[in-house]
Amino acid sequence: LDRIDDATARLRTLIAMQPPKSRRSEAAAVIAEAAFRQYQFELAIEFADQALAAVETPPVLRIKALSLQRLGRGDEATPLLQRAEKLEARP
Repeated sequence: LDRIDDATARLRTLIAMQPPKSRRSEAAAVIAEAAFRQYQFELAIEFADQALAAVETPPVLRIKALSLQRLGRGDEATPLLQRAEKLEARP
């Protein structure tokens, strides 16, 4: 748990430095996945949102959707899963 807190603090520092969007997105996606794996679903959603604000990717859409489902918000998760499938279907 301390590691995710440390990573979260580092990411917040990185965001304050205004790096390129792709860099912020990658960092936020890593934190979102780590938070999800540690059952910190609200934190996973927060960082998934930050990642998605920069670059919309199927893995991050899924992390957010699965986190929403775990919090009993499946109605919000369904469109995200559909969007992830649609993005993956593109050539």
